[in-house]
Amino acid sequence: MKPREFAVRSTQPEEQIPVTTTTTRQYQDTQVDVKLVLCALWIAMLFVFAYVDIFASLRADVLKAALDGKVATTGFTVNQVFLTLTLIYILLPTLMVVLSLLLKPRVNRIINIVVSVLYIITIIAVGHRRNVGLLLPRKRHRSDTPRRHRPNRLEMAATPDRTQAAIGNQRAEPASFWAE
Repeated sequence: MKPREFAVRSTQPEEQIPVTTTTTRQYQDTQVDVKLVLCALWIAMLFVFAYVDIFASLRADVLKAALDGKVATTGFTVNQVFLTLTLIYILLPTLMVVLSLLLKPRVNRIINIVVSVLYIITIIAVGHRRNVGLLLPRKRHRSDTPRRHRPNRLEMAATPDRTQAAIGNQRAEPASFWAE
């Protein structure tokens, strides 16, 4: 048996798809509300704080200081008072995100100027040592380099073979590439 083919005819005429031509659009720069800009700037500042703190915590000296209960490059001890003050320091820009959207323009301007100047001063004064300094590579101080143990005369006299104690004083010379 052969399959039957049925032709279905429509009673409606064939539908035409309208053809549109593309025209170049003129994009207009829209005015962004100042409140949105201020809100975005406070959010950006919070992201920078998080970025610096997260990536600075990957350094060995910062981790060691944190395990010792101290803040690296400062004399601060991590305790309840320090954590409360840090919370207040970060809470203020978080509140400014909301306040910059809700306050009336005159009050908004005054509070944003006062709080931003306050943060500029604290970032320059304290943050320069803490935030910027934690991301930069630290110079190795002479006291940071590990010292080799050099046996003293008593240790040398106590060893049955003095050559073993003398070996500790010698530096190993690197093998030459061109050595035969």
